Amino acid sequence: MISRRDFGKLALAGIPLSSAWSASGDGVRVGVDTYSFRGLLRTPGQDNIDDVIRALQFAGARETELSSANTEPAGPNSGPAVPPPPSAYPPPITAPSPEQVAAAKLAVRNSLRRWRLATPAANHASVRAKFQAAGIGLFAYRVDYDDAFTDQEIDVTFQQAKALGVRVLASLTS
Repeated sequence: MISRRDFGKLALAGIPLSSAWSASGDGVRVGVDTYSFRGLLRTPGQDNIDDVIRALQFAGARETELSSANTEPAGPNSGPAVPPPPSAYPPPITAPSPEQVAAAKLAVRNSLRRWRLATPAANHASVRAKFQAAGIGLFAYRVDYDDAFTDQEIDVTFQQAKALGVRVLASLTS
């Protein structure tokens, strides 16, 4: 176990090395995955690129791995919750059946598939332009593939990555 005092000594010892490293121009590149900002409020049916760019600028990030979740329209359950109108009687509380949950997930999945296949690569080129205008580099595009992805959807994500100007396509498969 390292004591606070030993940790402080190690941290102080690294300062000359880190300043020499960054002074040489070969410093450490620090970037952020935009998935880190998944907690930002979303407007259903829209991306949140502008909000993500503002968050990256606030954090001082100069490069990012762009998550497809930020370029795709938000689902129906994103954004602030709207309270139901007041009623004299509360509605009955019933949990959705597994069939209802599965049907809702399938509907969202099919809606996202239609959006992906119908959205031209120019949409992602405009996203790239927004990041360039903000002075933030894109080094990767993250698309989390699952078994429901069709070959056509996979091809489209490669076209999106090309339009974004990235050379790396990252994924967390499920």
